[in-house]
Amino acid sequence: MKNPLLPKWGGVRYALALLLSFWLLLEGVMAQNFVVSGKVTVDDEERIPGVNILVKGTNIGTISDFEGNYSIEVPSPESVLVFSFVGYNPQEVAVSGRSSIDVNMIANTLELSEVVVTALGVERENKALGYAVQKVDGESITQAREANLVNSLAGRVAGVQITNGSSGVGSTSRIVIRGESSLVPGNNSPLFVVDGIPINNETRSNREEGNLETDYGNGAAEINPDDIENITVLKGANAAALYGSRGANGVVLITTKTGKGKKGIGISINSTTTFEEPLRIPNYQNLYGQGAGFEFEFGDGFGAGVNDNIDESWGPELDGRLIVQHNSPTSDGLRAGDFALRPRNENGKFTDTVEPLPWVPNPNNIEDFFETGTTFTNNISLTGSSEKSDFRLSYTNMENTGILPNTNLKRNTVALSGSHQLTDWFKASVSVNYIKSESDNRPNNSYGTENIMYLWVWFGRHIDMNTLRDYWQPGLEGVQQFNYNYNWHDNPFFTMFENTNDFEKDRIIGNLRLDFKITPQLSLMLRSGTDFFNDLRTGRRAFSTQRFVNGQYREDKLFFEERNTDFLLTYEGQIHENLDYSVSLGGNRRDVKDRYLRTSANALSIPNVYNFENASIPLSIDQFNQERRVNSLYGFANFAYKNMFFLDVTARNDWSSTLPSDNNSYFYPSVSASAILSDALDISSGSLLSFLKVRAGWAQVGNDTEPYQLRNVFNQLEAFQGTQRAEESSLIRNSELKPETQNSFEIGTDV
Repeated sequence: MKNPLLPKWGGVRYALALLLSFWLLLEGVMAQNFVVSGKVTVDDEERIPGVNILVKGTNIGTISDFEGNYSIEVPSPESVLVFSFVGYNPQEVAVSGRSSIDVNMIANTLELSEVVVTALGVERENKALGYAVQKVDGESITQAREANLVNSLAGRVAGVQITNGSSGVGSTSRIVIRGESSLVPGNNSPLFVVDGIPINNETRSNREEGNLETDYGNGAAEINPDDIENITVLKGANAAALYGSRGANGVVLITTKTGKGKKGIGISINSTTTFEEPLRIPNYQNLYGQGAGFEFEFGDGFGAGVNDNIDESWGPELDGRLIVQHNSPTSDGLRAGDFALRPRNENGKFTDTVEPLPWVPNPNNIEDFFETGTTFTNNISLTGSSEKSDFRLSYTNMENTGILPNTNLKRNTVALSGSHQLTDWFKASVSVNYIKSESDNRPNNSYGTENIMYLWVWFGRHIDMNTLRDYWQPGLEGVQQFNYNYNWHDNPFFTMFENTNDFEKDRIIGNLRLDFKITPQLSLMLRSGTDFFNDLRTGRRAFSTQRFVNGQYREDKLFFEERNTDFLLTYEGQIHENLDYSVSLGGNRRDVKDRYLRTSANALSIPNVYNFENASIPLSIDQFNQERRVNSLYGFANFAYKNMFFLDVTARNDWSSTLPSDNNSYFYPSVSASAILSDALDISSGSLLSFLKVRAGWAQVGNDTEPYQLRNVFNQLEAFQGTQRAEESSLIRNSELKPETQNSFEIGTDV
């Protein structure tokens, strides 16, 4: 259609166009480069953003923008451009002096041809792998957001079993791939790797102190889902052979987001709110109340009444009869449970009168204790890229209140990543995550009165939960709690609001990577990264607590640092046109420092004063420091024949500081093969079968041990009357330990 404005402005537009063309020509001459531009589409209509365009044989590249348009400077008019995008067949197009090239991408219908991240961060086509690998996109993780990243993998990866934590948000979630492989507790979890750097996924609960154990969550739970591009799960020893013993149970590779593919500057903001309630409460009987032998009457909760020291429900039938209970009003305006204030005679008997109350069930009493939990997550990210550089800056705030009263978790995450192509042969990349986690109270686990869930096993069916909310005896705030049974248990509200476990943790996960393109076939990667955290945990126990009658104050200080520095030299080539190969040689140095210090004041002089100067008895101290180093060299080779038959061979040797010096070296290899039979037999065109792959592999994985397992030493104990004490270990160490090996055989098919 003819533009009606053209007659009026045609001359001006023509002059402007001529001037612009002259300026572009002049700029091109000055740059001494040839500029090619165009658009990338599919089916000649729909434009594709994010397509990688690379000048073949160089590191010069760009990506298509949101409209599918691209522009790239090529060294010469005879250059060749390579267009690639996940899910589409790559295309090579000769420039042949053209300044405008439009490309129509052809979709690859074989899902298994997508590129996945494998061991050491090497990207390979899924169909070329001789072992099982599965990929999860970051978008699916944030659709139904979990406070613990591990929970996001439940139901998304075959052969992976997730067991959610039982102590509320932020609690430990256990992950096992292909079942248990070790009898040692905690030795069945996979290795977690973030941007090529192994991270700590241990659950650092409190060290043994009676039945006290607080769940502060597993390490991988702190990875922010908003910063994840994708997760690749390597399921077996073959897939993870290059990671050594830590990869024997599989590896979870986490790739974080970058600014790559985001043309110009972009801002993304998202907010998520979730609500949590208990899914299921156990079915309790509501026929009989507290007591024994069908008899009960409250006296003082210690046994002064009739079976009032019994916490089990073998008492009278809950039929409405009148019985004195812990919340029965007294003639002095108190409650029967306010035993410390009620008057007694010289024989210890109470002299006041108590009003009996109806003995009826409260079927919802435990359900009434729980609250509606909330989780608010807010994220803002700033991204940008150019032809040579990209960056991403992200901030995420997560605040949660749990379903248990007075429990919470706060987490703030700042993530920064960037890369820059300094020259055609040198690229630098950096990634840093700072994670600040804190809580005012984390619930206790394990067996005993510290665990609030333990109470519900014994809780009387007649008890109205609201009668326990005012948990101090009048005038004795901070000194004596109010409860329904003083012989065995603590008031549940007293436990949650007075006996708290708070923590404050600072963690940094980061790495620096340098890539060198020495020749078109030879490349070198240098990388160094760290996982570092400081964690301060504080525990408070009020006076009259079952386990600490005179209160307690403790501090746990945890320090952990793991540094991994590695290199990888890779050569890619062809033996002939049908046989491609890639050979790599690499090495790694792993240094770990782990420190723990607990200081406890197990009795206090003044109630509610929580510091070590208020201790009424000598302080209890538990401390350990340990270090380890593992040096490694490894190599692997990949062969591909006609892009249908594939063979992978790996070998690794480790030298561990935890083994005897004359026996600290161990070698382990692996081999795997796969064949795309649908291509080899030309049966992919059939209506029934479109893809058929068979694979098999064998791997051997070496293993060392924990530090300081070679010699017996004395364990120091608390001093007794000024004299230092020590005890022998209950274990007999072996100074001639040998490396452990694990063999794995895998066979499978993808149809």
